[in-house]
This record gives sequence, structure tokens and C-alpha cells, in this order.
Amino acid sequence: MLMVMPLHAQVENQPRLIPADAPYFNVDAISFMEKDSVGARVDVYVQLPYEELRFVASGSSFTATYEILVDVLDSDDATVFEKSWDEEVKVDDFGETQSKQAYSLTRRSFPLRAGSYKMHVRVQDEETRKEFTKKFDFTIPNYAHKALSMSDIMLLNRITKNGENNSIVPNVSGNLDEMQNGFNFFFEIYSHTYADSVELTYHVLDGKDHDVYSQKEISRLTGERTQVIARMDSSNFPVGQYSLVIDAQTIVNARNSEAVKAKSRRWFFASWRDFPQTIEDIDLAIRQLRYIARDNEYDSLTSAKTLAEKQALFRRFWERRNPSPGSKHNLKMQEYYRRVQYANDHFSHYLKGWRTDMGMVYIMLGPPDNVDRHPFDFDSKPYEVWSYYDLNRSLLFVDDTGFGDFRLYTPIWDILQHAK
Repeated sequence: MLMVMPLHAQVENQPRLIPADAPYFNVDAISFMEKDSVGARVDVYVQLPYEELRFVASGSSFTATYEILVDVLDSDDATVFEKSWDEEVKVDDFGETQSKQAYSLTRRSFPLRAGSYKMHVRVQDEETRKEFTKKFDFTIPNYAHKALSMSDIMLLNRITKNGENNSIVPNVSGNLDEMQNGFNFFFEIYSHTYADSVELTYHVLDGKDHDVYSQKEISRLTGERTQVIARMDSSNFPVGQYSLVIDAQTIVNARNSEAVKAKSRRWFFASWRDFPQTIEDIDLAIRQLRYIARDNEYDSLTSAKTLAEKQALFRRFWERRNPSPGSKHNLKMQEYYRRVQYANDHFSHYLKGWRTDMGMVYIMLGPPDNVDRHPFDFDSKPYEVWSYYDLNRSLLFVDDTGFGDFRLYTPIWDILQHAK
């Protein structure tokens, strides 16, 4: 009989909790064509809120210092670029050091050839030695030998006129919550054609690649490199992940008889500020609370009719459970939905992972301290025993079907009730 094993190996090695002292920061990497048209210039932006730094008195002002390390790996995990530097932040007013809106924004640029890469960015506060790392994949397009191409897309927080020039501040987080009543973005067009203008179509796609908003405009080309600042007039998108897609097509003229196309795409999301980015559907996020919500809370949440009512009840639910009331980082909520995501990634089969027995236990109790696995015993069905030392409990899961559908055989009613 074919045995299909679930992808939950080493679940016991997962962190029990999100570290309470882990700094929160944003990072974005955007590529542009280099002047020689062969490689690319990668601009790395790191945004660190002041409230995550430890400021110390320095005369009449307050100073904080932090270190940034950027490590770029190729598809074979070999380091192709590494750079570290220190940043110093100085403010005159101590109240500014606690501001939820103030942040330090830094940029570093470096050349990189076309290809697929992984980027590791580590930030460490020099005073407290707290550190946190973000890792993500990114791709550098091949700008060489293309008649028409576009750079990556930079979302913008602010545009300031400086004479004939524009000064732009990027939106590093990619959160639409920071861009009210529409949003601006910046990109470059690289043309090696005789065209003097292009038709640009801007699309917003939801998580299922459905077109939810689009608009068009004509842009004149200013040579081989044209810089464009554009605006999306609508930002009325529900909570979720989205893509901004730009389709460019040259306009045919006497010297340019055939239209040439190019495309660029980047993600952004609409989220409540400081809520987990994995929350893409408020109704689903509410249903995922069934393991810890009291009956009256769950009934109120699931019976809410309007989006505004659902959001208000959801916020109230988590604020009551915030270990640091008033803090923008509700670590209990962050941890809960991190576990939901892990369960979906590792325990899904014909049910989503959060709905399985293993998913339920992982969400409620976190990773076990030890797992005793028996996938191929001759005289029994596949089973696992998860041990939680602090609870003095061992939980038995049995795969009755042989297809990775592990069912919980140990009663945990008391744990369920205690969690609520």
C-alpha cells in the first residue's frame, strides 16, 4: 500500500514563541538597469521604527546606533554579495524616540547580474544587542538586448517637489494601510525602439490573480531611460495580498511599425497596521479563532454582518488578549497566526492544516518538546506521540487511512477549556 507521509518532520524543532524582544523592521529590494544595460543596480531599503531602538542621552540630544548586514546568496546558496554598515539616529526630543510613526530609513545600492537570489537582512541594535533577520527570494530581470523592458516597481509614501525635480520617499512595508485615498508608485522604462510613447495599463490583481482594478494612461518616452511617477486612484481594497502589474506597449508610428510589449509586477497588501500579513480574509481569520474563542465571542464574531462590525469585534477580541495592552505589537496574536500558517504549510491534505487534529494541537500548544514517530511498524498503523514536558502530557496521533490523515486519540478537552 502506498504510504503518503505529511510534511511535518522536525515540528519539535520549531520555536515555541515569537521572541518578545525581536525588533520589527521592513526591507525592500528594487532593481534598475545599469548604464551599461548588462547588469542591474539593486537598491536595498531598510526601515526601522524608532521605538525598536534604545536611545541614550548624548548632551542635549538622544542617540541610537544599529548595524545592518545584507547577505545575497545565489541559487546554490553561495554568497555573491555581503555588506554591513552602521547607522546612527539622533533626535532632540525624547518623545520622538517613542513615536509609533517615526522611523529610520536607509538605502544601500550594489550591482548584480540577472538571476535568482536569496537575500538575508539582519538588523542589530548596538545598545541592547537585539537582532532580527528577514529572508526572502528575489529575481533580477535580464535588461540586456530587450527592445522594451521595465524596472521593478517602487511604492511611494511621499512625493516632494524640489523645483523641477521630485524627491520621493519609498513605502518599504508595501502596506496599503499607509497609502490612503489612492497611492503613488515609481518605475523606469527602458526602450531601444523608435517609439516616442507607450500605453501603460495598471492592474491590481487579488490573491487569485483576478483583476480587481485597472486604469490606463499614455506616457511619452524621454530616450532610452524614462522615469515614471504614476498614481493608482483607488485604494479601497479589502484585507489581503495583491499584485500591481504594469503592462507597457509602444505606440506605433511612422518609424516604429510594430508594437513591443513589456511587463513588471510587484506585490503589496492591504492590512490593518501591525496585524499579521498572513491575514488575507477576515471571515477566515475569524473562523480560525474557534480553538480559543469563548462560545459567546465566537457567535458574535461569526454573526457580524458588515465588514466594519467584523473588524471592530476582531480588534476587540485580540486587544483583550494583548499581553502588552496598547502596544502595536500584539505578540499573542502574531504567534497565533504564525502557528496557523505553519499548520497550513505542514499538515494540510484534503483539509487545510489548521483544521486537522495535528494543526489544532500545534496552534493551541505550539511545537512539542519531543516526537516519537512510528511510520512503518509492522504490527500497527503509522502513529506519532507528541510530548509536552511542561504539561506532563503525551498525545497520540494515528494515521488510520495511510494517507497522512493523523487523528488525535488522546482527549484534550481540559486543555481546550483552559485555553479559552
